[in-house]
Amino acid sequence: MSLFEKKYIYDYKEETYTGFFITMVTSLDNVVMEDFNTYPTSEIVAFEESYEEAEKAVLTNSCDIQDHMFEYALIEEVPIGVYPSAINKWWFKWDRKNKEFFKLPDEERDWCNNLFQG
Repeated sequence: MSLFEKKYIYDYKEETYTGFFITMVTSLDNVVMEDFNTYPTSEIVAFEESYEEAEKAVLTNSCDIQDHMFEYALIEEVPIGVYPSAINKWWFKWDRKNKEFFKLPDEERDWCNNLFQG
């Protein structure tokens, strides 16, 4: 069943179907809230139908999504629709030494959410 078909089946049942966007984000270390020139660059690289698949793509650096420039990965659970707002967010940071992403603890995720409103 396609994503398009699922949307309409779920709409008729008055349920919300969600998916998971993976967004790659450059450094958040130098962000100044009042200065748009310091905002990070971001790129949506994938959409998965389950959190587990999205997390696996990030943790395994699937298709080299880190691309030698992105320091953070963000998985957002979003409902189908126009201009959807994220229901949940999970942040991951690139470990340069071990060349892999790791999941950020809650207090660091809150910091990232405040800096990056992407």
